Amino acid sequence: MEIILAIDGVYDSMGRKVEGKERIRVTLRDKGYGELEWECSGVPAGVYFILLRWAGGSESVPVVVE
Repeated sequence: MEIILAIDGVYDSMGRKVEGKERIRVTLRDKGYGELEWECSGVPAGVYFILLRWAGGSESVPVVVE
């Protein structure tokens, strides 16, 4: 079964969208696992959330930028 993954974007702790998907890379591995990489240079320090969506669900991945 192929999983179609959509990256919605990056949100700050107040729920504001701060960036689209252009600087995010996802590498899918076996059995639904993978790596997510966000090129966050130029983004102020803080906590952000990357929203991922797929058929049947979604997940918000927390990221701390120092």
